[in-house]
Amino acid sequence: MKTIILLCCLLTTASYQGDYFTLSGQGNRFQPDDNAQLLSTISNVDVTASCAIYCLENTFCRTFNFDSTTRQCELYEGWFTADNSISANASSIAGWMEFNSAMFSSYNASADQCQNSRYLSVDIASGRCKCPARTFWNGTFCLNQGFTGDTCQANDWCRNDLNISCVSSTCLVIPATTTATSTTTLVATCTTLITFNDIPGQSSTSGIIPNGYKNLNWTNVNYINASTTPIGSGYRTALGNQTFLMYNANGFNFTISSANGTRFSFDSFIYNSAWYDVLTFGFWTSRAGQVTTTATYKAGRTYRSLVYCTFCTNVDTLIFNIKNGSMTTNQTQNGTQLILASLCISFGR
Repeated sequence: MKTIILLCCLLTTASYQGDYFTLSGQGNRFQPDDNAQLLSTISNVDVTASCAIYCLENTFCRTFNFDSTTRQCELYEGWFTADNSISANASSIAGWMEFNSAMFSSYNASADQCQNSRYLSVDIASGRCKCPARTFWNGTFCLNQGFTGDTCQANDWCRNDLNISCVSSTCLVIPATTTATSTTTLVATCTTLITFNDIPGQSSTSGIIPNGYKNLNWTNVNYINASTTPIGSGYRTALGNQTFLMYNANGFNFTISSANGTRFSFDSFIYNSAWYDVLTFGFWTSRAGQVTTTATYKAGRTYRSLVYCTFCTNVDTLIFNIKNGSMTTNQTQNGTQLILASLCISFGR
């Protein structure tokens, strides 16, 4: 890779002094963790340096993509990492800003120390230099807040503006519902833990989860012995302490519903992607055909995530809508299989 200094910008803008970008090789582009990280798309940009200057002028910009054929410049607030680099047209190139601790040396200093800073903003309430919106202080830098599945130590490490909170050291979406009231009963633990290790007539390898298992109906849902799957797949990541896992057959949408009409509360499940590095899916709860909560999650292949809800009560169906994903590593398959483990529900709530 090659580092370039943007002399044209340094000569005209003193507050940008010391900024520089690293460029990827031709034929690469930045793939954001979430589409929310796209700040803007600028057309009719002639050269890479011009795209970099646009990035410098946007205080939230950390990374850019430039295509010399389409002359489009995309600005992102996400950090560039090896996991976010994907192959693209030969005319594409990515650039990202390099940071050092000196750029944030005025953190928590009085407001006059960061009036012209690109990296810190003045907090009106405290009169101190703090991290800009959608970033958090990790003790050295102001880093971008995380999305679903990212590790965290506090709520401000996660995108709170997208209803993402830090739960058990993981950024998770906490679904919101208009039916929740001050009298809603909070569910502390589940009464039915489903591990998929005790399915009647279970094969030693894989099969269809039969309707009636755990008093639920399973539509387009299979089980699999994780030890029979390829090393490097998400099945191995999801294994944990159980032998069998649940996944959606053929990578299609699937539902889990009450077998006898008894309503239940959805409490939690652990999930990850089988093949895609990142797989996006929608999750809904419903009662008598009416949706009661909705949320969108991102499943990773190399890590497990937890979803839980303390107010998803009195429902009869869980709906999973598989959307799209991205893959930057070679796998033996490329299906949109979503893995669930340790599903928790409570009947009669």
